[in-house]
Amino acid sequence: MNRNNRLPYYVLALLVLLALVYRVANPPKPPIPGPLGQMPHWDSMTKVGEMGPWAVNPSGTMWAGAWNQKENGKIRSAVWIIDLVNKKAAPYEMDDGLFVSDLYWEDNDSVRVLTLNSDVPSEIRKSHMMSIDADKGKLGEAKEISPTIMRILGRSPRAATSNGQALAVLLTDEQGRFRIAVLNGSDMSVAGKEAVVDVAASNRPGRIAAVDHDRAEYVVFSVVEGQIGGNDRFYLVDTKTGNVRQIFRAEDLPGRVEGIWVSPAGILLVVSERDKFHRVKYDLATGKIEDLKPKTKLDLARNWPDAPKSMMFVSYNGGYELDLETGAAKRLFDLTKLDRMTGYWREQVQDGRLYPRKDGNYTSVSALANAIDIRVINKDGSKAERVLPRR
Repeated sequence: MNRNNRLPYYVLALLVLLALVYRVANPPKPPIPGPLGQMPHWDSMTKVGEMGPWAVNPSGTMWAGAWNQKENGKIRSAVWIIDLVNKKAAPYEMDDGLFVSDLYWEDNDSVRVLTLNSDVPSEIRKSHMMSIDADKGKLGEAKEISPTIMRILGRSPRAATSNGQALAVLLTDEQGRFRIAVLNGSDMSVAGKEAVVDVAASNRPGRIAAVDHDRAEYVVFSVVEGQIGGNDRFYLVDTKTGNVRQIFRAEDLPGRVEGIWVSPAGILLVVSERDKFHRVKYDLATGKIEDLKPKTKLDLARNWPDAPKSMMFVSYNGGYELDLETGAAKRLFDLTKLDRMTGYWREQVQDGRLYPRKDGNYTSVSALANAIDIRVINKDGSKAERVLPRR
């Protein structure tokens, strides 16, 4: 073979070498934290990082959830927003070094995201707040906020603040001590008095919380006991005085807490017990817990204006709707008549919430074992279409 015949091989070898050099100098970008793959060929168990806070928008048409990854001392995070109507998903990456500690829907189209630079000591930890316009697909600029906030416990849209809302927040969650406060939404200044809660060092803040919708006068929050088989404790903060007291434990309730609302009229809870649903009221003055009878009518608009008129649930056996005003519960569909082949997805959707769709079907959202499961269930319960399944 003469030299001219070898020339194409030399060129090919040179191209391969250049490609290797380029790849070493420009390594591929790591996958975005969150589920791997694309809808609908993905699942929430095959992921990068660990799932954090999540929420469904008020109309039940969008879902937002965060994933945080810590690897080799570096933190990466992203918020995924799923359009439940059009079945589309979009990720929004946070700046390196930030992890998402909380998020909530400000309205049907806007998500507020709270981040922390948790890779630095707590005494110089900083929090940032940013917004995501889910309708336009835009991530806003991260703005540092002070004081440092660990978690948003709830909003009080009608509280008397300069911009019409107040935020109940967890300021610190140091071992054995939590600081709770209500902040003015405009400048994040503390309104009222902070409350300090001393707990066991192994305890951690729970995800169940509520703030008085009209006055931001009361804040309810949960604390999770650290030991295996521990029991959630619930505390009440009076933001005028800063006084805090334990009010009840999870074992005092007839089941799992699905919703909680607080006002001067008391604390209203919705509790599920498999295929049964309870409305429970805690009296602030007497400290007594009452499991309300189904025919006991409540004035939600007056006493708990942020509570929905009804809530929908899904269990292994079927779908249900609970009327919070009257306590009446009705079955939406029956899953017990389906064949055994449906057992795998019925296990995934159980203990979840249902959101009605315009076509009469339902979106189911269930969170178990730190993984989300989102599906579309036909109105007769005959089929579950994958959106972001657990498996």
